Amino acid sequence: MDLNSKFLYFQEGRTDSADSAIMYHTDKFLGFDTAASDGTLSVVNMRFLPARRGLRINQEDGNNVSDETDVITLTVKSKSEKSVIRNITDKMNEPWARTSRFLVIADDNEGEYVDSDITNCVITVRTATNDDAP
Repeated sequence: MDLNSKFLYFQEGRTDSADSAIMYHTDKFLGFDTAASDGTLSVVNMRFLPARRGLRINQEDGNNVSDETDVITLTVKSKSEKSVIRNITDKMNEPWARTSRFLVIADDNEGEYVDSDITNCVITVRTATNDDAP
């Protein structure tokens, strides 16, 4: 393993969910997008390559798994999307010696967030399928 590798940790507050906690290597991160605000809260989505693969995935074509992505939905205070995205990006790019290789982005159970404007986390893990599968 690369000594500069970092991992992003997410924990939902719900314990009845099959995917209540997950961790991704930073090289699986695809990007951010946001959703409309209701006036007090907004949503920042973090998208990742799927953590699970279906049985028919061509293992030699690992990143070609259709348009499906895992989504971590972070509820944030309204109008804080840009600063939350900036703070997460900065944390991911900090030298690991100053932080850790294990970065807690959102842990609802412990109330620990990489940014104080994050209030909640929802994990959606998909099973990747091959576009060419019959």
